[in-house]
Amino acid sequence: MRVLERAQEFGEVGAGLQIAPNCTRILDRWGLLGEITSLGVLPENIVMKDAVDGSVLTRLDLHDVERRYGFPYMVIHRSDLHGTLLRACREAGWTWSPTWR
Repeated sequence: MRVLERAQEFGEVGAGLQIAPNCTRILDRWGLLGEITSLGVLPENIVMKDAVDGSVLTRLDLHDVERRYGFPYMVIHRSDLHGTLLRACREAGWTWSPTWR
């Protein structure tokens, strides 16, 4: 597993991330999906709105995503995902250095 991050240290940076089933499948393969799911949210739908007047353009129902694709769609804070990945790397004996640019 390799974590690439531009920040000099991990912490409270950024906002929420949307994680599609193709990514939660990988997190499951790494044994991290349970922890990630406990930290994130499994939304029931996604609502897309007009940027000018706020009217609803479309609503995507997410109730069937896990049955259809085998893994869930979720939303998680960036620092929670980073923390889980960093802990898993450390437990695997990997080290981190902020030398990547």
